Amino acid sequence: MPPIDSQEDQGLSTQRASLVGRIAAGLAHDLNGPIGIVLGFNDLSRELLSSADEDSGLPADQVARVSEWLNLVDGAAKRARTLTQEIWEFAKSSPGAITEFNLDETVALAARLAIPALRNSGVEVPLDDDPIANPTMISADKSLTTQALVALLLDAPTSLPAGGIVTWEIESDGDRTTVTCHARGYDEVLGEAWPIADQAITALGLENTTVSAAPEGGSVTISIPSA
Repeated sequence: MPPIDSQEDQGLSTQRASLVGRIAAGLAHDLNGPIGIVLGFNDLSRELLSSADEDSGLPADQVARVSEWLNLVDGAAKRARTLTQEIWEFAKSSPGAITEFNLDETVALAARLAIPALRNSGVEVPLDDDPIANPTMISADKSLTTQALVALLLDAPTSLPAGGIVTWEIESDGDRTTVTCHARGYDEVLGEAWPIADQAITALGLENTTVSAAPEGGSVTISIPSA
């Protein structure tokens, strides 16, 4: 078999990434069924437990303990269902439409999609579930913006080979909005250079969008036109 040149290798990598995306979408779709069963039987168990009276013979402390366990199962299953739905929507989203959307929600979505892979590399991305009073709105291709942010976060382990924490901040001056991702090790040392190239973002077709990396390493900024 003749050796594969770089162009063919890139084509194969692109095809493989596309296949992985399709497989992930299918898995996310199929997982909704089992998760729904878990939630359904968990609800039935909680109803049965709550209807237990003193004559049932179940000690009150055990009833309370089992009820707590069922609440934990419920919370975990609902988080899993939300994640599978988000993976499904991300995999099925189509680029090409310029719309106005909430950038704060989109960054949080990108983080939730990347967290499972980052966790395996010892990288954490803290999330704040509290709603934002004044969300940042931008006009851009939401599908491509989400893809660019996911790609950026998935490259974080190259900046944090020993693990660490990635945070982000969003700022707007009226005309442009910036998303800056910061990487710091657990010892508070600034992360190494974040080698995501400008063309890696512009290749996605994000118009009027620029990417800049701090020369000392540890942070990357994406600048996008505001809404």
